[in-house]
Amino acid sequence: MNKSVLDHVIKLLSDQTGHKIKPEDESKLEEVISSQMKYYGFSSPHDYYHLLQSRFMDTSDDIWQAFIDKLVNIETYFFRDQDQLSVIENWIIPEIIKNKKKGETLNFLSVGCSTGEETYSLAILSDRFMKKHQNIPIKVIGIDINKQSIEKAKNGYYKEHSFRNGMPDFLVSYFNITKDQWEVIPEIQKMVTFYTCNVLQGFRGIPYLENGNIDLIICRNVFIYFTPQALAAVLSILINALNNDGFLITGHTEISGISPSNLKTIIFPESIVYQKCRTQTSDKSAPPQPLHKAVITNKAKAHKMVSTPSPDFSDALLLFNQGNYKLSIEILKLIISKEPLNSDAYYLLAYSQANMGNYNQAIQSCKQALKFNPLNCNAYFLLALISHALGHIDTQTKYLNKVLYLEPSHIPSHIELAIIYERAGHYSKAIKMRLCALDLLRKLPPNVSIKPYEGISVNDLIIYLENITRV
Repeated sequence: MNKSVLDHVIKLLSDQTGHKIKPEDESKLEEVISSQMKYYGFSSPHDYYHLLQSRFMDTSDDIWQAFIDKLVNIETYFFRDQDQLSVIENWIIPEIIKNKKKGETLNFLSVGCSTGEETYSLAILSDRFMKKHQNIPIKVIGIDINKQSIEKAKNGYYKEHSFRNGMPDFLVSYFNITKDQWEVIPEIQKMVTFYTCNVLQGFRGIPYLENGNIDLIICRNVFIYFTPQALAAVLSILINALNNDGFLITGHTEISGISPSNLKTIIFPESIVYQKCRTQTSDKSAPPQPLHKAVITNKAKAHKMVSTPSPDFSDALLLFNQGNYKLSIEILKLIISKEPLNSDAYYLLAYSQANMGNYNQAIQSCKQALKFNPLNCNAYFLLALISHALGHIDTQTKYLNKVLYLEPSHIPSHIELAIIYERAGHYSKAIKMRLCALDLLRKLPPNVSIKPYEGISVNDLIIYLENITRV
C-alpha cells in the first residue's frame, strides 16, 4: 500500500480520535483499510481515505464506526486488575463517602470500557462494599468509542472467557448462569449506563458527565493508544469531569511525565492514584511516577565512592522528578563518564531507564550501582519493582527478601511481599508481613509519608493496611 496514503489515514485517525498507530501496528491498519475497501467496492486506498475524510468522526457515523470496530483492540475481563480494585474498595470508596451528604449518589466513570466487564466489576465491587457498610446509591457509567462493544456491554451476557482471571466465590451471586452464558443480574445492570463516546470530543450528548460531579474515573489502557497531544487534551477533559477531591486511576505508567497542577499523586503499594485538588499547593503538583519516586542516599559508600554528588547531579534529579527522563539520562551518563564509581548516579540512571520502559538497561545500571555500593537497599528494591513490571515474581521475591536481610525495618518490602504472598494463597505469610509493616508504621509520626508511597500519610497507610488485614 502506498506509504503516503497510509500516513494520511494515520494522521486523519489521530486528528479525529487521538488514536496513534505505532510502526509495528501499520500492517494491521493496512489489513483494515483493505477489508473496508473491499466492502465498499473501492479499488484504490485513496478513495477510502477520501470517504473517511469527507465524514466527521461521530459515534453515530456507520463508516467511521466500521473502521474503528476493526481497528481498536478489545481485551478485557472481570476483575482484571485486582490490585487496583483493592485500593478502590479499601481506600477510595471510604474516602469518597466521607465527603458525601446523606442521600447523595456515588458517581463512577469507566473510560474505554470495551464490552463492559470492567464497568460491571466496579459496580459489583461497590455493591459489595455498600451491603457490608452502608446503603448509598451508586451510579456507574461506561463509555467507549466502539459502538459494537457498547451494545454487547448493554446486553450484559458473557461467556467463560470473560472470567479468565478466576472466579471469586462472591461473584457467582451477581450472575444468572445458564449452560454457556453468564448474565449480569438486573440489580447491577440498573446501576450501570453505557454510552458510545469519542472522549477526545468531550462528553457531547452525555450531559451528566459535563457537570463535574464524578467521584472516580477509571481510564486504564486507554492513553497508551493516544498521541501526546490527544493524551493531554483527554486528561484535561477527565479532570474537568471530576468533582473536587475526585479520583482518577490510569494504567500504571500511562500519564508519566505529565503533571497537571490540579492533580496530586498518591502512591499505594498496589497502584498509583491521582486526586483532583481544590487549590494548588506546593505539594500537589508532583509529577506522576511510573514505578515509584527515587530514593537517593549517600550512606554506605564503597570502592572510593564520591562522598558528595557533583553539582550536575541535582540537575539530573530535578529533571527526573519532573518526568524528563530522557534528559536526565543524558546528564547522568555525562556524570558517570567523569565519576565511574558514582553509585547514586547509576541508581538514578536505572530509575530513569526503568520509567522509560528500558528494563534491561535499567537492570544493568542497577547492577553497576550495587557493584560500587553492595549495601544499597534502594537498588535492590528497584530491581524488585522492575521484576514485578516484567512479571518475574520469583525474582521480585528474591530481591525483596534481600532488602529485608540488609534492612529488616524496610516497610515497603514488607508490604510488597504481603501482596505476593496473598496472590499465591499464602495468607498467613501475607498477614505476618502486613503486621510487621503496621508495627513499624506505628512508630512513625502519623502525618509524614514514606517513600515510595508519596501522597499518602503514615496514618492513612495504617488505616489502609488495617482494612486489608482486618486487624
